[in-house]
Amino acid sequence: MAGADLLVDVRDLRVEYANGSRAVRGVRFQIRAGEVVGLLGESGCGKTSVALAVAGLLPRAARRSGTVALAGNAGRRAAVGFLFQEAARVFHPFLSLGRQMREAARVAAPEGGAGRAVEAALEAVGLPAREFAGAFPHQLSGGQLQRAQLAQVLVGEPAVIVADEPTAALDRAAEDQVLDLIEGTRGKAGVLLISHEPEMLRRRAGRVMVMYGGKVVERGTAEQVLDAPRHPYTQALMACGKAGKTGGRIAEIPGQPPDPREEERGCSFATRCAKRMAVCEEREPAAVDEANEVSCWAHGE
Repeated sequence: MAGADLLVDVRDLRVEYANGSRAVRGVRFQIRAGEVVGLLGESGCGKTSVALAVAGLLPRAARRSGTVALAGNAGRRAAVGFLFQEAARVFHPFLSLGRQMREAARVAAPEGGAGRAVEAALEAVGLPAREFAGAFPHQLSGGQLQRAQLAQVLVGEPAVIVADEPTAALDRAAEDQVLDLIEGTRGKAGVLLISHEPEMLRRRAGRVMVMYGGKVVERGTAEQVLDAPRHPYTQALMACGKAGKTGGRIAEIPGQPPDPREEERGCSFATRCAKRMAVCEEREPAAVDEANEVSCWAHGE
């Protein structure tokens, strides 16, 4: 991998499941130390499959091609730490948080250092070990559970944190607390932050990628993508959010997303796009890569 600060290098990633669903279709991106990269899109666009592929957590029956290169994690105990959307499912309901975290820490921490590592991680996320190490998952609020999950991730000192909709079940106050904690790791790790909420990525991400139909259709800085979107799908997403914020009638994107089990012809967004041209239904536009930030025939017209 080129560059001392390059942590993740994904090239032509493709994921297909046993039911024939091609969830990811040729995605490529990089994450560098200290940056938060946002991944935006509707449910079913392939965001979670990308996250699972980066973390090496895809089901055994899934077929993955392309490359996911992770930088050597010298001085760190784990390459990737994963924050799941529902923290309650991460913890065993009948074991204390401290016991579960110590089991995880024994894999990562030096011999005899698991207890200290757990205490330090809990303190780092604002959960005093003396109060929470002996607590059971049902005794914590949603925000506290998500912070406990982050503490469990931090025990491994990962080079990269993959956060898949980590605040979807939280109120705004708890969301900000968790995101502040994730953002506080940037000096030590890169972050892939996955969300369907543009405003959250506007506040937290430096760069944003937009997914549709298993592909990245636009990428750039958060300001470029969210304030001046260039792909018709991104423009439609932002229009929907703007209508909701101003109290107007919530806009809809007409039509349905593509069926991931079907072969594609042309642009995957063509049937829903107000700017479509004849070429859109016949030929696939150039993919997003180092030389191209928007996958759209109409871009630049």
